[in-house]
Amino acid sequence: MSLHQIQTGTQVTVRSTGDVGSIKEVYYFPTMYKVEFDNGAVEKFTTHEIEIAGTSLKKPGIIDETTSKKLSSGKSYEVSLLNVKTVVWQEIKGDISDVWKRLISLKDYHLWYPGIQRMLPLNDMGRYVHHYS
Repeated sequence: MSLHQIQTGTQVTVRSTGDVGSIKEVYYFPTMYKVEFDNGAVEKFTTHEIEIAGTSLKKPGIIDETTSKKLSSGKSYEVSLLNVKTVVWQEIKGDISDVWKRLISLKDYHLWYPGIQRMLPLNDMGRYVHHYS
């Protein structure tokens, strides 16, 4: 079950205290749950602070793969607390000018570098329209 599929009323257990309650509301970005307890108290918790009935918290596959030290050629990972660095390399056969155009095209950066939502150039211009165009 994915976190976005959790319904209100689902039973949860607080990991630190063992108190049992039910989800009253779900907030996204960051994911927070408003939990109501039997005594009427309402508190907010993150995914890591509660255990949700019917779900299990899993590590991302990238961490499991790194800890097993079985990496295929073309990728490497460095995992530390709150940080994961991924390096991917590939061989491309094609005309150098076409490859270079694709690499420097800001609209295609999400194809070359997964996870990048948008790129903004640094313009050191005095005019507002040049700076933010």
